Amino acid sequence: SPFVNLPAGNSLEFGLSLSTTTVGLFEGSYLLGLSDEDLPGATNQSLSINVRGSVVSPEAVLFDVASGTETQTGLGYGSITGPTSVTKTGEGTILLDVMNTFTGSMSIEQGTLALATADAVADSANIDLSPGAVFDVAGLSGGYTVADGQTITGSGTILGSITFGRGSTLSPG
Repeated sequence: SPFVNLPAGNSLEFGLSLSTTTVGLFEGSYLLGLSDEDLPGATNQSLSINVRGSVVSPEAVLFDVASGTETQTGLGYGSITGPTSVTKTGEGTILLDVMNTFTGSMSIEQGTLALATADAVADSANIDLSPGAVFDVAGLSGGYTVADGQTITGSGTILGSITFGRGSTLSPG
């Protein structure tokens, strides 16, 4: 029989691959039905799978916060990765509270985008502030250092201390 009894707390890996198109923080229990075709000897067995994930890599992420303050994780987003662009709209505040590695542009069109960690936008190529928009780094101990190759553009407001590192650019207007 292909079945193995495992003592509690142990695990066994099989060559079974699962994928999801879920974007954001996802967590839950899922029931996977197996047939003899999937796993020889399984004959209509089921397997309970507990899943927790938090990596997001879509083409674009929109944080639309109409009022008040929301956090990135509170809105269901884990770490944002890849060539993703991020846009902030709405008069409220989004607090980016996890390390992100997205390399696309970040556009703050309305309201406030605040950082709880400098790693939240460190890999973004461009941070663009529209008139009236706020980039709030005041919560960072020591302020925010604009990375090599990173550009801050636009005519919004920056709250807190910013240091421009070698190879970084400030392009007001």
